[in-house]
Amino acid sequence: MSEPRDDATLQDFARGLARWGDRLAVVSVAADGAVSHWTHAELSRLALSLAAGLAHDGVEPGEAVAILSPNR
Repeated sequence: MSEPRDDATLQDFARGLARWGDRLAVVSVAADGAVSHWTHAELSRLALSLAAGLAHDGVEPGEAVAILSPNR
């Protein structure tokens, strides 16, 4: 595995995930007990979609962003 780059982008991260293909990446259990599974390929697609949405909203290449999520 290579060292993280200081200039890596969300798109770089997402493309890296895609290399793992259909291998399971995330299992999520909701408060109601519903279970969701995501593969690396699905996470890649979602991350690239997020990157495209940020670009559409005016985030420029190299501009810092923060992604916040509650602790679970």
